[in-house]
Amino acid sequence: MEDNLYFTTFAPTNSMSILRHMKKSILFIATLLSATLLTGCEWIFGHSPITFPDPYKVEFEASSLIGDYYGDYYGIGKGNYYVYLSDKGLTEDGEFYPHATYYIVDITAQLTNYNHANVNIPSGTYTLDTEGSLDYKTFSQERSMYIATDYSGNAYMSEPFDSAQMTIDIGGITLTAKIGDYTHTVTYNGSPRVRNMGENGIHSTLIKDRTLDFSDHTLYYYPCGDYYGSGIENFMLIMWPDSGEGDIVQFDLMTSREQNGSLHGTYTVGTTNDEWRFLRGTLTMQEGETYMDYSWYYTSDYADIAPFVGGTLNVVDNGDGTTTATFEVIDDHGNIISGSWSGTMELYPY
Repeated sequence: MEDNLYFTTFAPTNSMSILRHMKKSILFIATLLSATLLTGCEWIFGHSPITFPDPYKVEFEASSLIGDYYGDYYGIGKGNYYVYLSDKGLTEDGEFYPHATYYIVDITAQLTNYNHANVNIPSGTYTLDTEGSLDYKTFSQERSMYIATDYSGNAYMSEPFDSAQMTIDIGGITLTAKIGDYTHTVTYNGSPRVRNMGENGIHSTLIKDRTLDFSDHTLYYYPCGDYYGSGIENFMLIMWPDSGEGDIVQFDLMTSREQNGSLHGTYTVGTTNDEWRFLRGTLTMQEGETYMDYSWYYTSDYADIAPFVGGTLNVVDNGDGTTTATFEVIDDHGNIISGSWSGTMELYPY
């Protein structure tokens, strides 16, 4: 289909999906303990002065690891893992908690098995990639950082790592990072397991069912003819926010071999060889870019995305020139996404 039928990802602004442009920082509190120094004869006869705790060393034990594996995200034959180490994790909506600390690392390592919903980050010693080389066993200086959040969950402090090294094994993660004058030692005890967002893995960023409101949307359609060469007329159907911002739904529809120009009917998930089917949403890589193909839900800023892998779409001709489109579909994480729109469809202005 034409290039502008597909929508490039990722630029998620929150959470696992997506996740990738969230800010970060950490709150440091260094306290010097008061003490009485030994003087005079006590010093002369071998007593050592009291050693003060180093105010520039920060030790942090992370109780939460949340992350995603994006497969060959950069199209270079290497695996990409994006990880949050924190004391509180993320909210149900994938947001930061108030008064929380987050260390975030963007890792390049081996590709792993796509066939599992969750995968382990490969064991080994990782170094900070200061040149953007995306070498094996590195983590990006540009996209790795720490944050501390304020009372409302907003990041009030955000800093990159000046230098860092990280060790990962089946029992956990140890990160040592120099940030300004401070040396941070971060430990996580537990399996270094992240959600699989790579090819044939789970792509949805949703963590619960979602009902969509299309009261300020337009339903666009675009006829593609026998695009897939199966003798079945193909349409793209897109519910687009009038403001350009908000929830978006697109369906890639296989209608009828009659090819009579009508897309009204009932659809379930299927293939290009089946009549009255919508095509399952997939991700494809082209020259390092990721494309959402076929049938999807996503927000205009790509903060949330979800491919449709099951469910039903009904497109009804109301007999007065208007159409009602109602759907209840399932994403690849088992969430139910539903919504309804009524009005006059418009030809998409490609």
